[in-house]
Amino acid sequence: MAEVDRVKRNIIALYGDDFRKLDTTGKAGALFNAIPVQLSKNGSRYQVGSVLKGEKPGRELIPYPR
Repeated sequence: MAEVDRVKRNIIALYGDDFRKLDTTGKAGALFNAIPVQLSKNGSRYQVGSVLKGEKPGRELIPYPR
């Protein structure tokens, strides 16, 4: 079981590395890290505004490269 946990944590760390490469603001990583908290709430949806204070729904959080 410890080996499975180690592999899982490595995969999660790789996701974090990718988010930092793609989004230097840290917003993508914050959204990803908040998934467990958001899912444990009684709400029926993920609320970006509760994770990223001041962000408006529907805004492009991570600019796409052109």
